[in-house]
Amino acid sequence: MTSGEHVLKPCPFCGGEAQLNSVDAGHSVSCFECGVETFFIKERYCGYAGESKVVAVASWNERKSNDEHSGKKELV
Repeated sequence: MTSGEHVLKPCPFCGGEAQLNSVDAGHSVSCFECGVETFFIKERYCGYAGESKVVAVASWNERKSNDEHSGKKELV
């Protein structure tokens, strides 16, 4: 999904579509399908206006799937 100039990758857990959430003075990203969500990033803790959106999108796009996170490896 594209949110303005920010491209959101599919959910790393279910492959569902992601959405950027803007609440009060900050942002998070969540999945439409399974509801998993990044932490809420408050604008006041960021260095410049709009940085909370950039941080939320980056944290969503850099997350690992369950298999990658657990260190599971497929046996051959």
